[in-house]
Amino acid sequence: MSAAGGLLSGLSKMLANLFGGSVAKWFAKALVGVGLGYVVNSYAMPNLMAFVKAQTSGMGTFVFQCFGAVGGDVVITMIISATVASVTGNAVLKALKK
Repeated sequence: MSAAGGLLSGLSKMLANLFGGSVAKWFAKALVGVGLGYVVNSYAMPNLMAFVKAQTSGMGTFVFQCFGAVGGDVVITMIISATVASVTGNAVLKALKK
């Protein structure tokens, strides 16, 4: 477990002892969300976007530029980011429940 994961786990356990119940769980989920957002945008998204760009290299230059001009690249980035964050968040929260 990384230092950030240990810090997050310790903080959520401390809050559970202090407040108990739903407030600590909500705060732990919020911390997990912020941490996952950072990690996904810093590490996972660049690699995933490079993979997507490599797969779309066969698309014509004109089509690729039109797709970017209408904001399609932003839409695809948002969909991929939300999907990765959701899957990772569910996995982390399941691991924290154990």
